Amino acid sequence: MVFDAIVIGVGSMGAATCYQLAKRGQRVLGLEQFGIVHDEGSHTGQSRIIRKAYFEHPDYVPLLESAYAGWQTLEEESGTQLYWPVGLAYFGEPGNPVLVEAQSSAQAYQLPLERKPPSYFPSFQLPTDWECWLEPEAGYLSPELAIRAFAQMAQHHGAEIRTQQRVMDLEVAGTEVVVRTEQEEFKARKLVITAGAFIKDLVNLSVPLQVTRQYLAWTETDPFGTPEAPCWVIAEPGTPGIYYGFPQTEHLPGPRGMKFGHHRPGDEWIPHLPDGIPAETKVLNGVLDRYFHRDLTIGEWATCKYTYSEDEHFILDFLPEYNQQVIVATGFSGHGFKFVPVIGEILADLVQKESTEHPAGFLGLGRFSR
Repeated sequence: MVFDAIVIGVGSMGAATCYQLAKRGQRVLGLEQFGIVHDEGSHTGQSRIIRKAYFEHPDYVPLLESAYAGWQTLEEESGTQLYWPVGLAYFGEPGNPVLVEAQSSAQAYQLPLERKPPSYFPSFQLPTDWECWLEPEAGYLSPELAIRAFAQMAQHHGAEIRTQQRVMDLEVAGTEVVVRTEQEEFKARKLVITAGAFIKDLVNLSVPLQVTRQYLAWTETDPFGTPEAPCWVIAEPGTPGIYYGFPQTEHLPGPRGMKFGHHRPGDEWIPHLPDGIPAETKVLNGVLDRYFHRDLTIGEWATCKYTYSEDEHFILDFLPEYNQQVIVATGFSGHGFKFVPVIGEILADLVQKESTEHPAGFLGLGRFSR
């Protein structure tokens, strides 16, 4: 059998692509080297923030509008709640680029972003000269529930998904792409690679990627006392990246307490090297000491992997050496999960018609050669 498409890597992006292709009547095969939902990728750890006032670049906002619609559709089709709209608080000194660019995106696309006094957030102890903003339409998603929902709905629409299938090699043979796993050989008209940190095991990209190990922490106690507390971002002067956190999520599996972390490139991920004691223990304990009224301690840790592109923007494109038959989605740089539904739509479009109406041209490989 020759499939219309094979998708290598059935994590969040791959499962969403299988779902979109199957829903459109395409014969699609998803190959996953682990199981559906595992701890070897980028999108585990109980929760991920979703927001529209995008400080990374305003060009992402139209894609986010489509992503929000896609999350709602998946919730309705699967009967599973995936999104909790608790809001997102932004904290930082006036003029901080994170706050400035978030406001710029909000103004450009008429998104609600409200200035609040520090007293509106009583659990935090913030410098008196800092600004506080609240994005009420932000919140968080459950990555584990979302991946399962996408995979299950893909299968419902006719997709074939095989787990424990590690891909050993691939080649283009005329009008077909041949994919060989440890067990079998498969053929398809198009190939989509959504392999996360393992993409470099499959193809040679013309641009560098950096895979990093990221640490997530949970406090032993809940500083907020309510699951309706907003997610938060702290843009600290002189500190690369941002600190971020979530309210306690008693309705989701996993640790209790407040989940939080430091969003910036972590240490290089080296396969088969076990996790050590996180180097940022002192850093994250300092966040608790500086910005929270209650005495808080870290109770649990977890890790995930980020795959960074050179400019920290996504890469969605055909690989030029494969005659428009191999598509890659990579370099999500730690901020891709919220986009999963629209990424699935874009990749399905590229399979079917080699183009998309979504405004994703700024994410192509061509930008690196300009």
